[in-house]
Amino acid sequence: MRPVLGVLPRPVISATVQQYAIVAAGVVAALGVSLVVQEYAYPRPLFLLALLISSWGRGLGPSLMGAAFAATVSEVFFPEWLPRYGIVSDIVVFGLAGLICSVFSGAKLRAEAKLRTLCTELEVRQAALTRAELQCRQSEVRFRTVVDYAPVMIWMSGPDAGYTHFNKPWLDFRGRSLEQELGNGWSEGVHPDDLRGCLVTYRAAFSERRPFTMEYRLQRADAEYRWVLDTGIPLYNGSEFTGFIGSCVDLTERKLVEEQLRTSESRLADAQRLAQVGSWERYFEAEAIYWSDEMFRIFGQPVGSPAHFSTFLTYVHADDREKIKEADHKALSSGVPVIVEYRISRPDGKVRHVRSIVQVIRDNQGRTRILGATQDVTDHVVALEQLRNSEERLRNAQRLSHVGNWEWDIKSNRVVWSEETYRIFGEPPGSTPALESFLRAVQPQDRDRVQEALKEALAGGKPYAVEFQIVRPNGDVRMLTCIAEVFRDEAASPVRVFGACQDITDQRRVEEQQAYLARLVVKEHERLNAIVSSIPGIVWESRGLPGHPEKETKFISDRVENMLGWSVQDWMSKPGFYLSIVHPEDRERFVREAIDIFESPKGSGSQQFRFLAKDGKNVWVESHIAVVSDEKGDRVGMRGVTMDISDRKEAESALMRTREQLARVARAISMGEVAASIAHEINQPLAAIVTNGEACLRWLSHPPNTDRAIAIVRSIVSDANRAGDVIRGIRALLSHGESRRELLDFNQLTQETIGLLQEHAQSHGVQIKAHLGSQLPRVFGDRIQLQQVFLNLLLNGIDATQRTPPHLARELIVTTGIDAPEGVLWEVRDSGPGIRPRDLERIFRPFFTTKEGGLGMGLSLSRTIVESHGGRIWVTVNEPRGARFWVRLPTG
Repeated sequence: MRPVLGVLPRPVISATVQQYAIVAAGVVAALGVSLVVQEYAYPRPLFLLALLISSWGRGLGPSLMGAAFAATVSEVFFPEWLPRYGIVSDIVVFGLAGLICSVFSGAKLRAEAKLRTLCTELEVRQAALTRAELQCRQSEVRFRTVVDYAPVMIWMSGPDAGYTHFNKPWLDFRGRSLEQELGNGWSEGVHPDDLRGCLVTYRAAFSERRPFTMEYRLQRADAEYRWVLDTGIPLYNGSEFTGFIGSCVDLTERKLVEEQLRTSESRLADAQRLAQVGSWERYFEAEAIYWSDEMFRIFGQPVGSPAHFSTFLTYVHADDREKIKEADHKALSSGVPVIVEYRISRPDGKVRHVRSIVQVIRDNQGRTRILGATQDVTDHVVALEQLRNSEERLRNAQRLSHVGNWEWDIKSNRVVWSEETYRIFGEPPGSTPALESFLRAVQPQDRDRVQEALKEALAGGKPYAVEFQIVRPNGDVRMLTCIAEVFRDEAASPVRVFGACQDITDQRRVEEQQAYLARLVVKEHERLNAIVSSIPGIVWESRGLPGHPEKETKFISDRVENMLGWSVQDWMSKPGFYLSIVHPEDRERFVREAIDIFESPKGSGSQQFRFLAKDGKNVWVESHIAVVSDEKGDRVGMRGVTMDISDRKEAESALMRTREQLARVARAISMGEVAASIAHEINQPLAAIVTNGEACLRWLSHPPNTDRAIAIVRSIVSDANRAGDVIRGIRALLSHGESRRELLDFNQLTQETIGLLQEHAQSHGVQIKAHLGSQLPRVFGDRIQLQQVFLNLLLNGIDATQRTPPHLARELIVTTGIDAPEGVLWEVRDSGPGIRPRDLERIFRPFFTTKEGGLGMGLSLSRTIVESHGGRIWVTVNEPRGARFWVRLPTG
């Protein structure tokens, strides 16, 4: 090393060199002492002593080196003191001394080194033991800290089965101290109904040294019993059993959720059953399908029977199976829900229409799940078919009656015409109509009046109803009557105008009647649509029976407020509220029918009654009810769907009024056809009155003959009464009054009808013959309506018989008689061309006719009247020519 600042570095001497140096220094020190005392003492013992002292504990090498060095120095400095054998003798003596010293000192050093090693190991073990004790205490502190701050309740017990520790969450939950809970004090909080089972489970597990799990109710600090899950495992110290450790988790919320889940699943099943909607699920890679109970009911299969995709395809109508496969492929490829409608065949042979929504979901494992919901839409399909038929009938009615409808959206200035409106105005179908083009088609002399009527209707004045002339593109001039209704928004501003135009150029009166019928059909169609498309439903569930104090509403949907105005809170918080808003006139029947459904073996049913809405209105409803059972199977309440059927009730009343109006229209048509006969009936008494009046004047002149005059006046009164009877009969037939039923003489009613038509039949070369049965029972019915039926059948018979060839008898035969057991029979036979076999079943359908210019309403209305009287009307072939119409009516 280089010196720093002139100072030499301290040499580094190894331990071995130091040992040799010390031995050498001891010999040198002995030499110095020997030189001083050589005159007084023998020097060799000094060298031996110095060697022993300096080489003690220095090892064998330094000892032998010191012996050699001491012998050499002794020979050099004290030759006169050499022994007999000279230096060899010194070397041997000094070497043996060094060897002995080395041996003994080495043994001592090794013992000391071992002792030091043992002491070091002892210190290390003591430190490890100290650290272990510290770690144990720290671990215990950490364990107790973790236990006290764990989110669960933890307990420990000893080998004697007594509880030795509870963590802080347990003590906080119980609201008691550790001393109160130790031992068996914890069992004081177990619910009395659960204590025995809890102790039996714990003691059995303790005696068998096995883990256990149990559920019981434990009292919380606020005195509420909570469900807990207690899990315990045995503890061992090596092979020694030291007790149990366990944890408790509060299960109350989970149990409530499970109960709510069971209730929700039950409600879902009931909702699916009431709505006829089933759910299903399958994995694309698997064959099995999971079906809800409603799916089995929709397909008519036993609930719980195995469901597979291949089996499902056998239920599908053969013509629709490809739809299913295409829907699966589309759902798999697109990933979006797919709707498919198809037909299924039930085991009973019935074909039902269903609609399925298919959704594909892929899980984390890469499996493909296909979920879906299926609804029985047979009623909906039938309703749509009826709607299409109704629309087709409407179009036909418009075409036959030359009535077209139109609509004007004021905000967008968009005008929509029906097909018949295009025909009326002579415009090509599909062209874009507009208000301006409509006004241009109106004749100039009528244009201002049409515009003024429209402005007045838009301003809220008179309804729009005007007659005017139009000029078609081909130059034809047509006379139209147009009516319209203005629809307004909440601010009373006009937003839409809906109207109808009728071509009244030809047969104005008949076409007006057809327009009236067309409007009735449109309104009836709208009402039926409203009933089908807007059925409000209230889903509800209750406990107990109506009329009982313990009844309460458990659940009701929000739709109740829209339907009745009462809030959900009103239903849930007010005892007896459900029964209090049932109409008083329906309350007793409502309670009786509800009890019948509750106690019925089927456990389901329906009832109709009225609710009192919050605004005071009466709301007709129909409830579809299912009985609710508890876990034991005991019936505890009811649940169901309540639908507003007020519109349906109103539609039924409107339909009855419509039928009565159609009957009056038909009567008016019939009276038009027999006008000549009516005129003849009135002319006869009037002519007699005139003749008798002139004779009376002659008998009252000079000389007066009062007796003859009085007789003639009585004849005049009789003829006037006869004319009055005819007029009253006509007025009654055309009357708009309500139906009035009474006991009627069947033969008399037949003779009166024949009397009205005698002149009409004779004018057409037809002879009416009557074969009336004797002692016929009376019939309870409406005179005017039954007379209308006979009038329609006789007029049809006259019309058919007049087409009989001249060389054949033109006869119309009317027969009455008794039809056992309790009925009377009326028959009319004509000798006309008859009815084709394929028309026999269609002859009574509305708008079906075999006559040119006929409405096709007479026989339809006749069947309606006869069936409303509890009777039956039918037609058969009359051999060899003509037809036979039969009417059977029950006796009064």
